[in-house]
Amino acid sequence: MSKKIKKQFLPTTGQKVVVMGLGLHGGGVATAAFFAKSGATVIATDLKSADDLALSLEKLRKFKNIEYVLGRHRASDFSDADLIIRNPAVQNDAPLLQLARKNNIPVHTDISFFLNLLRNLTCLAGRQELEIKNFPVIGITGTKGKSTTAALLHHVLTKCGQQTLLAGNICKSPLNFVKINSKNWKLEIPARQQLELQAIAGGENWKFIILELSSWQLESLGEHRLSPKLALITNILPDHLNRYQNFAAYVQAKKLIYKYQTNKDALFLNSADPRLRQIGASPSIKAKIVWYGASGKDGSLSLIHPNNLSAVKSVCRYLKIPARPMEKAIKSFPGLNGRLEHLGIINGITYINDTCATQPEATIYAIDKLSGKKIILIAGGEDKKLDFTELARTIAKKVKTLVLFKGSASDKIL
Repeated sequence: MSKKIKKQFLPTTGQKVVVMGLGLHGGGVATAAFFAKSGATVIATDLKSADDLALSLEKLRKFKNIEYVLGRHRASDFSDADLIIRNPAVQNDAPLLQLARKNNIPVHTDISFFLNLLRNLTCLAGRQELEIKNFPVIGITGTKGKSTTAALLHHVLTKCGQQTLLAGNICKSPLNFVKINSKNWKLEIPARQQLELQAIAGGENWKFIILELSSWQLESLGEHRLSPKLALITNILPDHLNRYQNFAAYVQAKKLIYKYQTNKDALFLNSADPRLRQIGASPSIKAKIVWYGASGKDGSLSLIHPNNLSAVKSVCRYLKIPARPMEKAIKSFPGLNGRLEHLGIINGITYINDTCATQPEATIYAIDKLSGKKIILIAGGEDKKLDFTELARTIAKKVKTLVLFKGSASDKIL
């Protein structure tokens, strides 16, 4: 049965959309392009210079309705806009965003804006219109493992014949998948200045939408009372304490993934994580809790952590994906760059790229996987106000040679 997105809400010509934080990872570019295509007047503002943002600016060169404010932010842009889209790297309580809220201007990330649209979309299935908000949106978060889990789930569902969209923190904005067609009818919803809304048509037959969600993206979902229908948390470990006041504040941000779920939704929790076991005992959770977790220890140098593999299998069982094609699909998963990635062997030395291990427990896990081998570890960099005590002990016991980059974290490791 053919399914096409039937309607979509977009600001039209004359409306002002501010994209705060153009960035270099694609999300800001996709957001600016999305609203430029819709006919809005776009202000792309970033503290970085034009030279720093050269690659991003080149991708937007064809749009004539984007104004660039670089090397600074203008307060006036945040007091008279119709919509603000912030880069997740911009703190949610930044003074200019607070100014926008005081002027009743909605502040979103591209993720929360996309999910907010899904509340009002309909999907054309044959001659029948279905509410797309009832289609499973699968949100995946966690300190470590969320990218691999999201990518593996997308790979398995796709291989099993389910048309699946993968977006979010994995460096792909969901707005990339929205196709604009201004020839369709116009709609109106209650909004600041009663924004006139355009309809769009999309050609993707989406069955599932998988979103990898960072704590920074979840903050915006909480602000707009949004939670995915299926939510999964891989683990919660100390991280980003250079952004959050304390670990408790970071945990609260992670909890937002399920805060607005209902009793018709599902929450997948890792039984091997003590903090998630504590969370799962909370009476405030409305969704059905589905526990997963690997039994025993896997000593192989696998691309996939056993708990992440268990998470994907648990979601697939919940979605009634047949076991045999699921297992076959898992075996064909190529893995992701930077996650225990085997780069090759040169002069008898094996090179492994684990650059996504930006948190002590993740590095300890990788070292333990290689226990018994002569390890040369290249590490260090910026300190996120984390505790490196256990990592330092592990390095002292199991690493032959340590090479440290310059940075505040390197001093703590020593």
